[in-house]
Amino acid sequence: MNNSTNPRSSSRLTALVAIAAFIALNLVISSELFSQTVTQPVAGVTANFKKYIYTEILSKSTKRDIEYVCILSSKGEVKTCLNACDVCYGAHKGYSKSGTTLVCNNCGNKFAIDGLGTQGTGGCNPGYLPHTIVGDSVVFQIADFLPKGELYFLITPYSSAVEDKSIASASNFNLLIQNDNLKISFEDINVHNCSIFNINGEICKTFSENSSELNADICDLSAGSYLIKVEENGKYVSKVFSISR
Repeated sequence: MNNSTNPRSSSRLTALVAIAAFIALNLVISSELFSQTVTQPVAGVTANFKKYIYTEILSKSTKRDIEYVCILSSKGEVKTCLNACDVCYGAHKGYSKSGTTLVCNNCGNKFAIDGLGTQGTGGCNPGYLPHTIVGDSVVFQIADFLPKGELYFLITPYSSAVEDKSIASASNFNLLIQNDNLKISFEDINVHNCSIFNINGEICKTFSENSSELNADICDLSAGSYLIKVEENGKYVSKVFSISR
């Protein structure tokens, strides 16, 4: 009786197992990728100006609509940006299209559509919003909408006929700036994890407190606008504040 294994069959089996493992791994990766992303069909992106919205649900009664633009360049490339900039976001007027440029509806500055994504990420430039092309979709990482999108766009009322227990919510809080101290007052006593971001989305400070009041030293922060995000039991709220020197 011949118990020897056919080398060719063994090699084929090994290859099939490797292919199956590769497919399974990529299915997992794809699932994880798209659960943390926002997608737009490439076919729906044209040379016409079109504003899209990613809605961040903050609580059962509030939301933030983060506006962004997908548009084709003169070479047919997909270009993307947030519909606001560091300078004019407070006017909440966004952009419109004129020829081959985007025009700020507040100050009138023009920006070449072909240059979107390669221009500076601060100042009077359309808010930087990276993307990738995966198959037939324009893919955005949800993390790239935040926290800059939270600075640019307002919190607005939100209502849902169906209660959604997954909606993020946390205790409201009040801010008071006195000299170089930021005083944060909470509605309850709980563990509050706080992070302060600058307008470039960089974390400037993090701290945690188990009380109804927290004092943070901000003497090392320069004048400008900041966003503070407070996490409580895996849920959060955020607010924008300014420092003047």
